[in-house]
Formats: sequence, C-alpha cells, structure tokens
Amino acid sequence: MRKILHWYAAAMGLMLAGLSACADDGAGPSSGALTQAQAELAAEAVSDDADAQVDALTSSAADAASFAAGRAPFGAQCTPVPNVSPVPVDTDGDVVPDSVRFTFDPPCVLSLALRTITLTGIIDVVDPTPVDLDWARRLRFADFRTTRERLLSGAAVSALRNGVRTVTGNADALHHDVTAFTTEFTHADGSVTAHTRTWSSDFTADIPGSIGRNEPLPSGTWDISGSSTWTRENGEWSASVTTNPALHYDAACSEAPRFDGGTLTLVVTRGGSTSTVTIEYTTCGEHEVTRE
Repeated sequence: MRKILHWYAAAMGLMLAGLSACADDGAGPSSGALTQAQAELAAEAVSDDADAQVDALTSSAADAASFAAGRAPFGAQCTPVPNVSPVPVDTDGDVVPDSVRFTFDPPCVLSLALRTITLTGIIDVVDPTPVDLDWARRLRFADFRTTRERLLSGAAVSALRNGVRTVTGNADALHHDVTAFTTEFTHADGSVTAHTRTWSSDFTADIPGSIGRNEPLPSGTWDISGSSTWTRENGEWSASVTTNPALHYDAACSEAPRFDGGTLTLVVTRGGSTSTVTIEYTTCGEHEVTRE
C-alpha cells in the first residue's frame, strides 16, 4: 500500500512546480524584434518549464510531491483515482509501475496557507522496460490542468499540459526528453500563452552516485537544448534554446525556478527578425532577463 500511496503523491507533485503569474498585456508589434515585455514573457514560460522538468526527473517519481521544491505531500487532502487496485504491478521492482493511470476526477483541491491549488485531468505512468531493473519511465499528461488562486487577491493562474516525458539514466546522471510537449499558460489578466517545446536535457549530480531511487533529486547541473514555439494573441514566435553555462539545480531551494546559477539563451525568430534573450539565474528563485 505504501507504494501506491507514493504514486498518488507523484501524480500531484509532478505538476505543482513551475507556475508563475507572468503577465503581458499582449501589446506590442506582431512582427519584428521582441519588446522587453515580450522577452520577459518568453523567459517566464521557459523558466517555468525548465523548473518543471525537475519533478519529472525526481529519482523515484513516486515521491515527487514530497520532494518537489520543498513542498509537503498532499495525499491527505487529495487522492487521484488509479485505474488499478489495490497496488499497480511493478514486475521488475524498480519503483516505476508497469502501467497506471491517475485521473483527477472529481478535481483535487489543495488548501494551503495563502492559496488553493486545483488539479484536473490525467497522468499515465508507464515503465517502458517492465522486465528490466533500470531508471526508465514514461509519463503522459492528458489535459492536465493546475490552477493556483491566491486567497487574498483572488488572482488565478493556470497551466494546461499535454504531452509525453521520457526519462532514462543511472545513479550518476539522468536523461530527459520531451517532444512537442505543450503548456498553455492562462495568466492573471486572462490572456493565454501556448508554449510548445521539443527539448533534450541531461542532469548530472554534483556528487557521482548520489541519485537514489527513493530519494529526492540531489543538487546538480542541467544541460538543455532544443526548440520552442510560443503562440499568443499577437502571433507566433520560435526559438532555439541552449544553456551555457549549464543551469545549477539547488536541491535545498524552495522557490521556483530552483536554479542558483547558469544561463539559458533563447534565439527568437519572429517575422524575419531575430532577438536574443538571455536568462541568467543568480540565486534561488531569482533570474535576470536581458534582450538584445
């Protein structure tokens, strides 16, 4: 029973990180170089999705809710419905179940001190190598929405995610791939930004051998490369995404984005014009955006 409860927590924890109340009034030209406001919007979307990768790569995935960004597990408040009972089959005993679907219906409402978090949709968890004792896992998000509402102001932001994440690796390093993974951000002003990305990333632990199956992801570096597309009221932008130097993930950080060093560079193309957006991570939860 302990294992299935951990997987209940995982389905929530995988999605609780990476929501920022980034706002943009949609103003500005629909072609040409990005404005500073649009550059910051793109930077927020990329930072959110980069941070969310940490949760998909939490070593066991089953304990993601407990370990993601220092957040407490929410199993006592919210239990998604699995399609298997009482315990999903784990043929190779590597913590990842052979196949299980978690459905958040009715919606799960998590009550925190200053906000509520509502979860709806589906997460499928599959072991692509069910007879091999390894680190492989595949997670499919189907219309999975996370909505955060601040109790004092009533302001709400949400992210609707669709796509597949795959993970492979060992105790030293993990590899993560997403292909055409889409996040639709609904900002506090009601505007919507769709971020579709195809990224390949590698996480390397600071201390070799420190990634454990039932432990939180340790501190380490992230190398990310790939392509992104943003769709918004005023048009579509595309970009190449690289890290140099690699992002440093701080396991002790409790504020997203959970990086305390490194730089993400976006080379954005829109209407035949190119802009370079640099996101420099300076300390836990903080970053600076520069537009050229």
